[in-house]
Amino acid sequence: AWDGGPIHYLTLHLTGPDVATRVYQLLWSMQFDTREKRGLLSVPLAIHCVSWNMGNAAPSVGRGAVGPLRGSSSESSSDGSDLALMLPHDLDADLVVVSVQECAFALRDAHGDKIRARTRDAWYDTLGTHLGPSYQIVVAKSLWDIRLVVAVRTAHLNKVSHVQVAKEATGFAHVGGNKGVVCAYLRFLDTRLVFVAAHFAAGQDKVKVRNSNFVEAVSGIKGEIGGCKAERRLELGSKAHHTFWLGDFNYRIDAKRKEVEALVAARKWRALVKRDQLTHEIARGCVFARAREGKLAFPPTYRYLRGTSDFTTHGKPPRIPSWTDRVLFVSQPHLVGAVHIEAYDSIPDVATSDHKPVIAAFAVNVRIPYLPVTTWLEPLGRHTLSLQCCSPTWSRCIHG
Repeated sequence: AWDGGPIHYLTLHLTGPDVATRVYQLLWSMQFDTREKRGLLSVPLAIHCVSWNMGNAAPSVGRGAVGPLRGSSSESSSDGSDLALMLPHDLDADLVVVSVQECAFALRDAHGDKIRARTRDAWYDTLGTHLGPSYQIVVAKSLWDIRLVVAVRTAHLNKVSHVQVAKEATGFAHVGGNKGVVCAYLRFLDTRLVFVAAHFAAGQDKVKVRNSNFVEAVSGIKGEIGGCKAERRLELGSKAHHTFWLGDFNYRIDAKRKEVEALVAARKWRALVKRDQLTHEIARGCVFARAREGKLAFPPTYRYLRGTSDFTTHGKPPRIPSWTDRVLFVSQPHLVGAVHIEAYDSIPDVATSDHKPVIAAFAVNVRIPYLPVTTWLEPLGRHTLSLQCCSPTWSRCIHG
């Protein structure tokens, strides 16, 4: 199984019929765990995650952009594109997951006139246009203004299966969709993945409400997804090999505003993490059991004066800068080492909202599905298959 180290490629010289089947059998015979009765052959999967509270403002999509959001007046990057900052055109990812909250805004044409169209559909279309033909959207689901999009590299589309979606409202009277989650379940090859877009209750002192939002959300969606009836009865963390949470969880930093600003200016992130509500609630076992996160080594993502990278002084009292926007992930215990964090950061140059988006890049070890073969011991006859590579564990030559 891939351990995060260098990847060794094979050079194959093949002759004879049914070559693909023979190669597959050989690889499995070399990587099969006879005690566990399961295959260990795996490949790295690159996942790029984005979470952004849009603040009900249209993003800038660039001067040359086409689609429903063409001509957005706001510009916050050198090419006028918020999307290009979060999803670069040279993005090298196999899966792209985008979670947005407060995604509701008036659509306008290039002349500034309003367009009669649904924000939801415009957002989906705009993401699809931005990603281009190299990606195909396999999930596009909303709960009010909470939206989740999952796109797969077109070359890998045939490796995605069992796609399911669910949602749970936790807002007004436990039915309002202003707060809640949208969830996607899928299999990539033989690995089960869950992605959850979330938006929980706001307020400095609403920790218990946010915890309740989490519990209610998990309870509501766990029975809606799964590969079979038995799997649907499992807890959310047991349904998938890896679960990713992306959203505005709204947990705050418990400190005086001036103290937070001083620590941010000094880039003393550890001191801020010690005062972070979500970190404390995870440690207490109240939410996100076994969850992990990349290193918080960037400024708080909320609350900013729109159009700037300055914390706003609006509000009575002014909001305390906090890491409200996060990306967490949970793996089954025996697969903890299968996820490698490649990057975790905010995008300060995006300024159309009072939140800064966060991105997280992962390399996930995904398993190739087991192919039952009853002819492993059959001779290869006259056909020859030779393998050459850098790693001696892969070197083998079979002659029939």
